[in-house]
Amino acid sequence: MLKRINQKKTKLLYHQTWAYQKGVPHKGYIHYDNDQGKMYAGIVDATKKNK
Repeated sequence: MLKRINQKKTKLLYHQTWAYQKGVPHKGYIHYDNDQGKMYAGIVDATKKNK
């Protein structure tokens, strides 16, 4: 919406996060079965949905 309001001055920036490496003790990593490939696929999928 912001881009439509002020198209000439608006710049969009996107930074994609990375998937955790194997063995990271982060509690949220369990949502991906502690699997880096699954986490990366989830990030890519979310990115495609938000274009």
